[in-house]
Amino acid sequence: MQLERVTGLETEFPRHALNLYRYLAATAVLLALSISARRAEFVEAMRRPWRLLLPGALLAAFQCVWVLGVYTIDGAGYAGLIIRSSIIFSIVLAFVFYREERRRIRSAWFLAAVGAGLAAVAGVALTGREGFGILRVKGSVGVGTALLLASSFGWGIYAQVVKRTMRRGGPLVAFTVTCAWATLLLVPPAVAEGKFGAIGRVNAWGFAIIVASGALCVASTQALYFWSVRRIGLAYTTQVDVAGPVVTVLFSFLIFGERLTAGQLAFGALLLASVFLLVRQASGRSGAARAPYAAAEPGGEDGTPAS
Repeated sequence: MQLERVTGLETEFPRHALNLYRYLAATAVLLALSISARRAEFVEAMRRPWRLLLPGALLAAFQCVWVLGVYTIDGAGYAGLIIRSSIIFSIVLAFVFYREERRRIRSAWFLAAVGAGLAAVAGVALTGREGFGILRVKGSVGVGTALLLASSFGWGIYAQVVKRTMRRGGPLVAFTVTCAWATLLLVPPAVAEGKFGAIGRVNAWGFAIIVASGALCVASTQALYFWSVRRIGLAYTTQVDVAGPVVTVLFSFLIFGERLTAGQLAFGALLLASVFLLVRQASGRSGAARAPYAAAEPGGEDGTPAS
């Protein structure tokens, strides 16, 4: 992650401070949206904000451990593949804790979609112009890999908590409060890093990118993640998330003009097709899709953990 090339910093951008700046931007956007569009629900949530402290703490921990892993390895391609292990952790934990998710995960078509999705992710990465060279890394591979796997497992736990959180209330307000907690908890590591004021040396273009990254990549994607978990379930949402690498490659082509190989196009098409069919199947089967805010019933389809 060489953000200094864009932001104008001559030295490596402080990792934890960058996390904090992005989450500050996200929190500001989410607060404005929640207050304007869901005022009554937001006021109610703020009467007991500690209910969302756990997902906020897990999200902050994930961000800190993940960024440490990426910086330790200094190999974006390798890190991107390792972090996808969060898909496996999320699905396994959902199978363990949630009864209705077991019915979805046990189906042969879902397992086939997971296998095809993970294979396609690896295919998109490894059929690029660097080939297997994308797996080249610097730094401490063992420590970096351990950190990335730990962050992936942490995301798996976070996903289970999000599912339980979505038993009540709407996704926008829920993630607004969660994001606010995460932002507060990201302050200590940013201050301890000793480069808290680095934002003052960033050029205007770099500052805009950091703010946009928080507003779009954190606020919108996470709010939609909460909404998707509530609407179609955790297993389906987790599998749809594998489309991330394909979207990244596509934007690299559109924005930076990076050429795509035939292999990347083929694996990307396979991945998007599997995701499309998965979402279509999920929408047809999920009762939550037709009544996303139905009243929760103990032990039912609302996501109550199985006893």
